[in-house]
Amino acid sequence: MNFRRILWDYPNRIITFFQANSFWSMIVYSFFTALVLVSSTVGAAYMASKRSQVLREGVIGYLDNLNPLIPSINNVDKDVQSLIFNSLLRINSKGDAISELAETWTISSDGKKYTVYLRKGVRWHDGTEFTSKDVLTTYRLIKEAGAEGLAGDSLNNVLVEAISDYQVEFILPQVNAAFIEILTIPIVSDSIYRSFNYHELLGINEKYIVGTGPYILDKKLMEKCVLKVNKNYFLGKPKLKQIEFFFFRSYKEASLSFITNRIDSISFGLDTEPLVSTGITNYPNVVVEKFTRAYNTKVIYFNLKQSSLFSSKMVRLAILHAIDKDRINNSVYGAGVANGIYSEASWAYSEDTEKYNYDPQKSIEILETEGWKNVKGIRERGGKSFRVSLTYLRNVTNQKIAEITASNLDKVGIKLILRPLEAQEFETAVRERDFELLLFEIQSSYDPDEYTLWHSSQVEHPKLNLGHYKSKRTDGILESARITLDVNKRKEYYSYLDKIFMQEVPVIFLYKPSYYYVRKEYVRKDSITTIAFPSDRFNNIEKWYIDN
Repeated sequence: MNFRRILWDYPNRIITFFQANSFWSMIVYSFFTALVLVSSTVGAAYMASKRSQVLREGVIGYLDNLNPLIPSINNVDKDVQSLIFNSLLRINSKGDAISELAETWTISSDGKKYTVYLRKGVRWHDGTEFTSKDVLTTYRLIKEAGAEGLAGDSLNNVLVEAISDYQVEFILPQVNAAFIEILTIPIVSDSIYRSFNYHELLGINEKYIVGTGPYILDKKLMEKCVLKVNKNYFLGKPKLKQIEFFFFRSYKEASLSFITNRIDSISFGLDTEPLVSTGITNYPNVVVEKFTRAYNTKVIYFNLKQSSLFSSKMVRLAILHAIDKDRINNSVYGAGVANGIYSEASWAYSEDTEKYNYDPQKSIEILETEGWKNVKGIRERGGKSFRVSLTYLRNVTNQKIAEITASNLDKVGIKLILRPLEAQEFETAVRERDFELLLFEIQSSYDPDEYTLWHSSQVEHPKLNLGHYKSKRTDGILESARITLDVNKRKEYYSYLDKIFMQEVPVIFLYKPSYYYVRKEYVRKDSITTIAFPSDRFNNIEKWYIDN
């Protein structure tokens, strides 16, 4: 057998041995655990003194794309990009826009002109000065991307002009209350990217990855990526002189490196179940930070175009009543059950939103009324059985959700066929809308504008109305809220939108996901509780340090 293969697979081999030799495994495991506890405590102090402000972070997956203008669902990409690049503005954990490359900004009284005044003295990693030319090049590339890009259609007919080297104007054809978030797109260098068009960006190599951020790309290897400190960072030189991202195939491998002091922290991303199964929290001097990903929601989409089973909103309501959301949330270590579009962290949240509880008896009553009769444990109507498939990305968390949902629906006579897919197959299914029910995580933003997720014009790929939901009432609310600058008026619109969703049930909101970050106690950082993206954990990275 290949020696490298043996080393690569040794965590699995240890577990297989333990399972086959249960008595001796307990003795060996106890000895090994004691050894690790002692060595980790002693080793941690020794390694910390040697590291001299170097953070070694474990992430699951690999670095694929370093260009911040290419949309990515890869959290590793976003982690690294967030440390290399800056935006004009960023959104803090409270949902407020704050300055980054912008010194300040103003919005005209009619809401159609955004004037951004740029910081002076900011330098790119290659030493060139940051000016309005960089902003113009960035937004030219984003506009070229169209619906496929980071801004979607939001830059259509938007005029971007440089008034001076340090002043830029964005002139909108009509009011867009959510436009402030378009100013959070990472800025790239004009001197590097001026000759590129958008579709050439994917083919560029590391020498073009030059930002203004707190860290500079030093090397990108198969097993890790190394960032070195930007000593001239405009917000102040960070205390950590180097950050190394180590790539792992699984949480099991990352956890073993963590407890043996080869890494200092682990990002537990979309799949939080391994946090418990690896036992990593049982070791000394370990800090587990739990963040609420308040602007993300795990949902089940109905495909309202493909499947006639869901044409009745009462049938959709019956399925909603049949699903035990509390059990799902508790089983996957979620941050709380979701009962509508908005979480309590959003200013658009309304306490008046109707909440449908788990009520299998109510579900059965609705199905009976709709003509779905129980025939030997399965609902039938007109000779057709109520069998439906649930498509989802294969991972431990999603599998738990799917199995609980299948069990719930089985109790009311609906047969759920589980359809787990690997990443590439799943992306294809979503792109082609090839599903009946879809388990998916909606990623919203701090602004409560939901136009891209639910408006009728957004049903075709690459747009994001995945369930093909069409409603004139909903379209009208989304359009009106977008062109209204009065926050209180917008809140009224969104409260009404939530009520419509509870009536029409185009989607089932399950729960708010959690994000866990595990670090050694000597990694010091500010504490935050709410994030939009996992990379937000690096907000205020310039204040992080290793306590030797």
